[in-house]
Amino acid sequence: MKKTIKFGLMAIALFAILGVMADGAWADTSTVSGAYIFDKTSVSAGDYVNVSILGLDKNGAVDVYGEQFGATIFATVSSVFGTITAGGSSASSPSPGVYSTDVKYVSLNQGKGKASIYYDPTVSGNDSVNITLQEKYQAEGGGFVYRTISTYTQTIAVAGKAAKAGWLLVTDIVGTAKSFTGDTIGTMTAGASGKQFQVVAYTAVGNTTTDTAASGPVTLTIRPAHDMDKYGNQAKTTYNLTGTMTGGIAYITTDGSIKEAGRYYVEAMFDGKSSVQPLFEDVLDVMPKSTAHHFELTASSKFFPTASGFTPNLWPGASITISSYLNDEYGNRMTLPSGKVDVKIKDKNGIIADQSGSFTPADAKLDFLIDRTDILSNGLDKDGTAILVASDPTKSILDSNNLELEGKKSGLWVDWNVLGTNLTAGNNNAFFQNFSYGTGTTNTFTSGSTVTVQYISKKGTDTCPTSVNPDNTVTVKFNKALTGGYFLFSKDGYAPYWVPGKDIAPGDADSAKIVNAHGSSLTALSVVGNRTTVWSNRVIVTDKNGNSVKNNYNYKVSSSKSGVSFDPTAATGTANDTVKGNNVTVTYDPTKFTGTDDTFTISILGAPGVDPLKPIVTIPGTTSLKTILMSISTTTLPLNGEAPLCVETLDANGNRVNSDIFMTLTGSVTPTVKDNAGNSYINGSKLISTGRTILVLTVPSKTGDFTITFKNAAGTIVAEKQFTVTGSAQQSKTVGDKPGEQKVDVAPSENLNIVVNTTNKYGDTPKYQWFVFTATAGGAQLPLYLLSDKGIVPILPGLDIYQYTYSYPTGSTVQIAQLKMSDLGLKAGDTFAYAYAYETAAGKFVMDNVVIITVK
Repeated sequence: MKKTIKFGLMAIALFAILGVMADGAWADTSTVSGAYIFDKTSVSAGDYVNVSILGLDKNGAVDVYGEQFGATIFATVSSVFGTITAGGSSASSPSPGVYSTDVKYVSLNQGKGKASIYYDPTVSGNDSVNITLQEKYQAEGGGFVYRTISTYTQTIAVAGKAAKAGWLLVTDIVGTAKSFTGDTIGTMTAGASGKQFQVVAYTAVGNTTTDTAASGPVTLTIRPAHDMDKYGNQAKTTYNLTGTMTGGIAYITTDGSIKEAGRYYVEAMFDGKSSVQPLFEDVLDVMPKSTAHHFELTASSKFFPTASGFTPNLWPGASITISSYLNDEYGNRMTLPSGKVDVKIKDKNGIIADQSGSFTPADAKLDFLIDRTDILSNGLDKDGTAILVASDPTKSILDSNNLELEGKKSGLWVDWNVLGTNLTAGNNNAFFQNFSYGTGTTNTFTSGSTVTVQYISKKGTDTCPTSVNPDNTVTVKFNKALTGGYFLFSKDGYAPYWVPGKDIAPGDADSAKIVNAHGSSLTALSVVGNRTTVWSNRVIVTDKNGNSVKNNYNYKVSSSKSGVSFDPTAATGTANDTVKGNNVTVTYDPTKFTGTDDTFTISILGAPGVDPLKPIVTIPGTTSLKTILMSISTTTLPLNGEAPLCVETLDANGNRVNSDIFMTLTGSVTPTVKDNAGNSYINGSKLISTGRTILVLTVPSKTGDFTITFKNAAGTIVAEKQFTVTGSAQQSKTVGDKPGEQKVDVAPSENLNIVVNTTNKYGDTPKYQWFVFTATAGGAQLPLYLLSDKGIVPILPGLDIYQYTYSYPTGSTVQIAQLKMSDLGLKAGDTFAYAYAYETAAGKFVMDNVVIITVK
């Protein structure tokens, strides 16, 4: 096509040189009609159709020379509710389309164009695809003229129900180095817009073949995980984003609403299926912004001591910790990327002494221990309120929140003998408490009164309202287990008591559950291939308050099906196993797959009060090829034509399945068969089908029939289509195909194939090559011209001909154009001559293979 366009430029230049151009347009085309071939005329919502757009000559063959005289042949494709987006955005700039890509304006290349129309999962009904084939050419006075060649309308029936997926995963955050593969943690910055989460639907659980038929709405939920991030941020807000899956893939874009830093779980939902896996968590870390905006202040307790007589032995909680953080504009805790920020903490009421420090990139927070020596009014046995504010002396960062702390002259004291051992969650624990102030002075609780005892730890809080016993002991029952120590205090207004290094242990085993990677309970398990795994770290034994009981309980798995094997053979594992070991894998006999459900019984050994788990296990039936379907809107193809053929491999339910099928090609015509990736298929080729394949059929300039047959390996499933190639090849005389000098007489309207023979009789290897031409018109001799890669130039003295070489395609004979002498404005008695010229590396110049055409 590149050389055809060059020759078209040569023809226009020759018109101008001869001065014989007719009034009006500067271009003409031999394309007189069109053919429009669709692969499918009925699809499901979320699918697409492909169409081949062909420009035909007067003989009904594809017109490969329709653009050679400077015309642009293009198609305007429109749809009522299909999406057409690719190709040129206007009629003045059409561009080539490809199958599986939406288009608006499609330019034809040697008479062939491609387009694709996508149907959103939300649409249904009958669509009208309208195609207008047009010629665009330059008018003599400037500007362009558009002429309609042909119009066509095709109805596409769109079914509203989209195909469903077998398996769903959130696979990637597009444009970052982080993905959700395995245990990798995804990242994004708080408040970021335009980040894309990629969600992929697969044909079956464990199968990584994208289900290209899966289309429809997708919901992405980003919910807080249990852990704080490294900056101390604890996510609290759940975010929901939506998107649309097309062809098995959805890209869901953030809108800037995710502003809270912390660690999150990510879950996609599509067609009732969740992306959360049994093992890998799909964790997203939302990072704080890198610019500090303001300070934050917190305290380990809202109470602090003001009395002077406390001693550490009587009151281990006589000091508290003030923590200062840097926050970004959204209130997220952060670290400095570089440099240093000074902070000063001041009490507006002058009770607690000023504190100061400096943040560096290594500091997520600064801690200040406030003990009796920091209490300016500690000689006053009275209550008071401190109001602390953190500020930047340079005022480049905004002040913190006001942190109000209550000073107390009385504090809670606990008998250490009682707390010398760990408490047990859910059990009643009695210990002595009293208020202490001054040296050795106590004020015990009033018998029968109600107090509220609370603990605070890094793992959370728990509260117990309780009555004071006659012996001034208090019986409390905390339900939440914890480790690593805690503050114990009365909510009725007394400074806390610090219990370091102690746990509140979980209670006795009460129940068990299987959870997914996000901690949600599961009642069903999936089979991957022919096996499923009970992951030990997802079998959780809890006490009656939901605390995980880590007493190394073993569990045993049994199946309701025969033909089942276990690994290990004892079918036992260890519950709550955080190292992800000691799992139980159950393998099914493939010959006994029935598509029915199995029921596991998972017994917790050594815990007779815990009921066995009975999850349902969905055993997939053997998914196999049932039907091969070939789709195309017509089996009559024009000479030199091209058409999309849709080949689908389907199971008994009409769902697309992966299958290897084999192609047989017979008949008097042999087409070229390729897929969209450019892979060629010949008689006997294997097609590795992923459910749907678009094949491009290109037929030669020969009429006749051919048949394409697809079979499975056993030959028991067959699909066959017979095609007819119609039209008549334009009769023409070939000139220039022989080496040496060739003279020929032709009529002005006789069709000629203009060919250049690039061989030489000397065995030379050309370094430079040229295309030289001239003509006589009305008795006038034109000079010699060069047709080059840069355009057409006359050969005049001083011309650097090495700047105007011609790049010939590979081949000893190259067809340049198909035209008539009358196309060049030549009449009887005129001549047209052209020659192949070259120069070797040694400087040898040869003008060989000369063609002289005389118009008779």
